[in-house]
Amino acid sequence: MKKALLVSTVPSTIGQFNMENIQILQQMGIEVHIACNFNDLKVWPKEKVNILIGELQGRGCICHQVDFSRSITKIIVLLRALKQISSLLKKENFTVIHCHTPVAGAITRFAAGKLKNSGKVIYTAHGFHFYQGAPLLNWILYYPVERYLSHNTDIIITINKEDYRFAKKHMKARKVTYVPGVGVDLNKFYPDNEKKISRNENQTVVLVSVGELNANKNHELVLKALHKLRKSDFVYWLCGVGEKERYLKELAGRLNIGEKVRFLGFRDDIDEIYKKADIFIFPSKREGLPVSMMEAMASGLPVICSDIRGNRDLIEKDSRGGKLFAVDDEMELAALIEKLLISPDVREKMGEFNRKRMRYFSSDHVTKKMKEIYNELL
Repeated sequence: MKKALLVSTVPSTIGQFNMENIQILQQMGIEVHIACNFNDLKVWPKEKVNILIGELQGRGCICHQVDFSRSITKIIVLLRALKQISSLLKKENFTVIHCHTPVAGAITRFAAGKLKNSGKVIYTAHGFHFYQGAPLLNWILYYPVERYLSHNTDIIITINKEDYRFAKKHMKARKVTYVPGVGVDLNKFYPDNEKKISRNENQTVVLVSVGELNANKNHELVLKALHKLRKSDFVYWLCGVGEKERYLKELAGRLNIGEKVRFLGFRDDIDEIYKKADIFIFPSKREGLPVSMMEAMASGLPVICSDIRGNRDLIEKDSRGGKLFAVDDEMELAALIEKLLISPDVREKMGEFNRKRMRYFSSDHVTKKMKEIYNELL
């Protein structure tokens, strides 16, 4: 039986972005192996990771613990992960190796390049760390590594147009292709046979953001913008966990908006959250193609988001589905929030446009593209 290995630094990438890929491979008669650091609990809590492991094993997947770290400064840990993944590749003789996330992708492709018969290698770039406007240090640290490792890659999958154009020109993989993200389940998020919860104009407007509470997701900017609003008939729901949770809660208190902000923690019911929300805010500094934003759009929500790579693939300059603001411009963000707070008709039109737009980014469309890629290598 042919074998495929899916590799990620953290388990959430497998659970959120690869369950459909696992199903595709198994339907093709492939034995699926998963390698990641199941002990990394920074994104998903232990209970969620254990549920994932149980589901993977229930599907017949073989799970391998590899001590990947998201930090490139933990040299000893990374060397241990390199030894572990090298041993796994030698032992199992995989037909296809599909890598995700920068660190696990780099270590695995380096290890595969040292073997004569390591199998075909796919790397999905969920947003290169180097991009237009990225810090110079990102270009110095990440670009040379990605370019070098592209020689050891059969197919690079990019999920936004900026990365696709760049990789096509500068990377040395046998093939560079574009897939519109990881796919949105349109049957889960506001299906056609379900009506959006109707809301009275006099009701408090619900703003929502979803994402890990870290520096990159930039939730601090939203709190500062909300502090500047003249209107007060809103609440802000922030879904996620992370290292900046305590700081953000303290900041909300210092800005005197603590009663307006609800920290909802890690949620398994994001589809239900979106049904009760009115506006989705996404202030991130760096993205590939944000799943949370696509799910919000599929749920019929208007979007206010930072003008960055990935976001621009979803919300265009014509503003039919939402508004873009300059990264770190809290005044512009505050002005956009205030405009949508008082414009329910505009919100409804934007939300309906976003629902239709997400058909192109649906799971069905992405699954078709991934089947073509796997078939090409198998």
